[in-house]
Amino acid sequence: MRRPGGGRDGVVKPAPFDYVAPDGVEEALAALALPGARPLAGGQSLIPLLSARRERPRLLVDLGRVRGLADVRVGGDGGLRLGAMTRQATLERDERVAAGWPLLREAVRHVGHVATRTRGTVGGSVAHADPAAQLPAALLALGARLRVRGPDGERVVELGARAGGAGERVAEGGERAAGAGGPVAAGELLVAIELPPLPHGARCAFAEHRETAAGPVVAGAAAVVADGRAALVVIGAADGPLRVAAAEQALLDGAPHETVARLAAAPARDLYVRAVLADTVRRTLGRLAPDPAARPGPAARPDPAARPDHGGSA
Repeated sequence: MRRPGGGRDGVVKPAPFDYVAPDGVEEALAALALPGARPLAGGQSLIPLLSARRERPRLLVDLGRVRGLADVRVGGDGGLRLGAMTRQATLERDERVAAGWPLLREAVRHVGHVATRTRGTVGGSVAHADPAAQLPAALLALGARLRVRGPDGERVVELGARAGGAGERVAEGGERAAGAGGPVAAGELLVAIELPPLPHGARCAFAEHRETAAGPVVAGAAAVVADGRAALVVIGAADGPLRVAAAEQALLDGAPHETVARLAAAPARDLYVRAVLADTVRRTLGRLAPDPAARPGPAARPDPAARPDHGGSA
């Protein structure tokens, strides 16, 4: 371990901390078990918090050298396994991801900018549990599961939270949902994110709203529709990405986009956010399919009595 320093007297902006860069998962877990230890993935969220001294870990455990955490694999069942240290930019460049899970490529292009995506990791975005993060919303819509390793072995966390018609927040599978303090407990390590294959013909879309190009995300929506199933995840309505069951059912029932959007935005307590979120959901749905409310009805038969007279009578 070593303690970073800066300047002639060793003073740096963050509070002092020790640093270790393990090579393996077990070594990383041993370090994370120490008092005050925090994992460091890409650092795009944690480093600014350290600099502002909003986070003061005693020990920073750099995961950049841990073997096997950056692998991207498509399994025999057609599912996708993303190592937790997979860089966000990989989701843009990997053609397997683009072909099988296009929502990930679409969502990640809204994350920061090229430089931050080159450093930022998929697992870091999930574990940090920023309520406005785009990737957790997309992963939730795609039915992602998390593999988490800890002192007691490995467990699988369902990345999911669902709201009922009245905005009730319920974690699927009895697991804690991302956004409710984060899916990874202290002393644990997120190892991989696993996604099932998308059904043939699945349609996906993502949209978000910011007040300015560089401003924070106010609202967002990720949608997947396929094979009689729908997943509609919203950002901005709760303390993390949220699936709204009533909106999903309305979407499957062929309700107008205005109705689906209103239901999806209902859990948001702030009236302005609710309005912006509804508009964002409408834009997302518009990229999936035409609005049922805009479909023309059957063509009316011409009325012979209304036919114009071209006879030229005097």
